[in-house]
Amino acid sequence: MKNLPKSILAVLATALITCSLFSQNAQAVPVTGDVRFSGTTIVDAARTTFLSFSSVFVQPGPLSATGDFAGSQGSAVMMNGFQYNPFTSPVTPLWTFTNAFGTTFSFDLLTATAVMNTANFISIQGTGILFASGTINRDPTFGLFVLTATNTDGGFDFGFSSQTSATVPEGGSVLALLGLALVGVEALRRKLAVA
Repeated sequence: MKNLPKSILAVLATALITCSLFSQNAQAVPVTGDVRFSGTTIVDAARTTFLSFSSVFVQPGPLSATGDFAGSQGSAVMMNGFQYNPFTSPVTPLWTFTNAFGTTFSFDLLTATAVMNTANFISIQGTGILFASGTINRDPTFGLFVLTATNTDGGFDFGFSSQTSATVPEGGSVLALLGLALVGVEALRRKLAVA
């Protein structure tokens, strides 16, 4: 570094300071919370496909919509039918709704497994990706769901729980790690130069 002109060192130092001052944090912001729906459904005679859903709403009560879903109780939900036994392809979206605050939530179904499938009871579990946009914007979030339906009244119950994944480190930590790596490289260079 002794051989570099002072003007090049000044430019490098200025660039490093500018990058550290103006770098933005890259935080993944997942959707958090749980939501529960209720409504009615029609299932085919072979019990392999939910043909349609109707009168679907976010359930009332403080525990039916938590986290980012809070305040969504009573929101009308548009829900698409899907084949679950066997599950054949993703459903985009499985459901969507906009709450009173203007946030639109939607869920893309990726996997579904029939846990129980009898004449009077169907239980489906699966995974998918949840999206939130509008008054709050969140990153696509992996989540789990459970859907149960009873034949006695044609009703169903849907529960969703978000599962957060690893977060992206913010820019300052990345820059600090890069600086430590450069210090290590310089120390190694000096050690090899002496030997």
